[in-house]
Amino acid sequence: MSVPQTAQDLINGFEDEQKSVVFTALSDYLQLSLFADVALVCGSSAGPAAERRLWAHRVVLASSSKFFRDLFRQDHSEEEKDECSVTVNNCSPTNLSYFCRFARGGSGQGACPE
Repeated sequence: MSVPQTAQDLINGFEDEQKSVVFTALSDYLQLSLFADVALVCGSSAGPAAERRLWAHRVVLASSSKFFRDLFRQDHSEEEKDECSVTVNNCSPTNLSYFCRFARGGSGQGACPE
């Protein structure tokens, strides 16, 4: 095991470890449906019966995408903040799930729960 040579090395090591802890926790929370606060609804031309909902965390989506950041910044009533869903047309549930995984740290492991 190497000893950090500078304070910056120590900080960089802590940052890498902290990122891992945070991304692992976010992934675990989502898999357990803890704190998920937005439903991403995959629209389908086959109608509402073919739609799928993928649960996600608004803060993760907003941190990873200008589209979601701008969307969630809009003023909403308190009721709308509690029950948020976003319909994403022309996107397969598989592709949307890949985006969710990427947003949680790019690991590509685990799917967004339905």
